[in-house]
Amino acid sequence: NLSSWKGDVVVNAVITGLIIAGGLGFFVWAELLGGRRHELKRSVHTRLVLAATAALLIGGTLAILVLEWFNPATLAPLSLKDKLLTAWFQSVTARTAGFNTFDIGAMTVPSL
Repeated sequence: NLSSWKGDVVVNAVITGLIIAGGLGFFVWAELLGGRRHELKRSVHTRLVLAATAALLIGGTLAILVLEWFNPATLAPLSLKDKLLTAWFQSVTARTAGFNTFDIGAMTVPSL
């Protein structure tokens, strides 16, 4: 439970960055850091992984924001910055890590 750091940009950025980096996989990183840096020359696999990752993270963040915005047990009492950061963190960590910055049990049924 990382609820003590829900508003800490550095902690959230480091943890989400590591989760995303690990989720991309070895072959994507090898291609991104190797000689094939031009977007048009990226493999279908790399383009698909990057697009799917972006869609899932952005879509998940927006869904959590919309569905939890007025929930007094999760996002409602937070500032705008903290709402955005918390929704982003939950979207990233829900895919692979399982960390949380608020009580998952208090989320609305559609969010779960």
